[in-house]
Amino acid sequence: MSKKCSGRLWVIEGIDGAGTTTQAHMLIDKLNSQGIPAIYACQPSKGPIGKFIRQVLKGHVKAYGSDKAFDLNTMALLFSADRLDHVAGVILPNLQKGVDVVCDRYFYSTMAYQGVGGDMPWIEELNSKAPRPDRVFFLDISAEKALARVNSRNSGKTENEIYENQKFLEKVVKNYRKIFRAMPELTVKINGVSAPDVIAAKILQSVNADVKRGR
Repeated sequence: MSKKCSGRLWVIEGIDGAGTTTQAHMLIDKLNSQGIPAIYACQPSKGPIGKFIRQVLKGHVKAYGSDKAFDLNTMALLFSADRLDHVAGVILPNLQKGVDVVCDRYFYSTMAYQGVGGDMPWIEELNSKAPRPDRVFFLDISAEKALARVNSRNSGKTENEIYENQKFLEKVVKNYRKIFRAMPELTVKINGVSAPDVIAAKILQSVNADVKRGR
């Protein structure tokens, strides 16, 4: 990350249903209550590319000349383009102002999801210009348990998104675990089945320790 950035970038990762959004908002509330300015960010973003991706994920947009979803490599390009736009327009400007950014998923999710059928080193290279986070919190949960949460949340409302199926998510979980095993110095792995307050306390404890050390 640029030396000009005085804000910190905290990333919360996990598969659909892991609770990343809940934990991101809980962390922001805790940081703000401690006098540390912090904002919420999510990927896909709320920008123009992110909005398009969300339509694809819902199955409203299909691949060219097909009734199928875009392939994983095309999705990797879309997610990476959205990320760089999001970094330039939201994340870096806030970090440079001294505002912490709590990001609900980051480029690790693209590696884990689109890396199922794509080239993970290539995806990492696509995202090489995205600033590295100060800390990543990985909410580790099985595909079965996470999908049960998703199905409960979506009951009577909407159909699942294109990646919300157990076989695919099992592969994503394996990718996530592989990615974060390779970076233990950056990652805090947390049992995603734990109660939200328990998870939030562990995240905050790590964040406060990093802040105290001046990480």
